[in-house]
Amino acid sequence: MWLYVKCHQCGKKNKVRHYETNRTDYAKRFGADFDLTCRSCGYNEQYNVDDIEASPQILRVIIGIIIWSLLFIYTLLFFATFLSFIPFLFFALPLLDIVTYRLFQKRDRKRAHDFNRHKFRR
Repeated sequence: MWLYVKCHQCGKKNKVRHYETNRTDYAKRFGADFDLTCRSCGYNEQYNVDDIEASPQILRVIIGIIIWSLLFIYTLLFFATFLSFIPFLFFALPLLDIVTYRLFQKRDRKRAHDFNRHKFRR
């Protein structure tokens, strides 16, 4: 997931400098209020921790699936040389990639939902 705030001037999303898994930890570590300059319009404003929104980050999911798929292929090719079950590779790999993608995506959406659900008390 990635954290962002919306500029009150132009409405564009700006990525927050620091990362934490929940608002309470963010406020403890970096303070409840922080300044941020909009990358689009240059407007500098002070934001509260409650202004931060979380969004799932699909790039990490895709990178994880690519790495997992490569490891899976190498493992199957290693065993295929001894057991000769190469047809299994063509049927199982796409199915396992889809299942892995869904699991990674579900976990990332849950983390973003949990971050957005809990608000820091002012």
